[in-house]
Amino acid sequence: IAKRLYSKQKNAGIARINANGTGFRSLYERAASGNLPGFPKFSPDGRKVAFEEFVNGNYEIMVMDTSGLNRFNFTNNTSDDRQPFWLPDGSGILYMTTRFSGEFDIAKQVNENVSRLTFTSGHELDPAISQDGRRVIFARPSSSRFYLINSDGIGSIDSVNTVGEARYGTFGPRVRN
Repeated sequence: IAKRLYSKQKNAGIARINANGTGFRSLYERAASGNLPGFPKFSPDGRKVAFEEFVNGNYEIMVMDTSGLNRFNFTNNTSDDRQPFWLPDGSGILYMTTRFSGEFDIAKQVNENVSRLTFTSGHELDPAISQDGRRVIFARPSSSRFYLINSDGIGSIDSVNTVGEARYGTFGPRVRN
């Protein structure tokens, strides 16, 4: 059964629900004040959830089992880490972070190893990775372009024009003729 995750704005938490609207289950709740946990994403195997949460003065990437148990701080630093996106093999997480330049850059983390993928001035936002794990798409504020890089951060940045502001790009399934 397909499940959706979302932030509950009223009670500040993460919940899951079946695609047909049944089976609502709260996975994690906390006192509703200030910045709420958000951007929840299932791991590729469906056994874990990554999300962002404001903890001790900054945003962190948190991970927990889909039962709501075993929650831990995946990034655990003094910088803002936001908008998690699982790597296709589930080995790590792609996210945006201020840890390198004070502006949002795109990073990839596998266990404790963090790799900076973008090196330009200005914020890079809304990261997503292709199903084969080879390309990363992201946006820049007030831009009408999506930007593409190799997931190892090596190589040039390509861009694609859009109509209006480019936000929350993603890769669709590969179509074969």
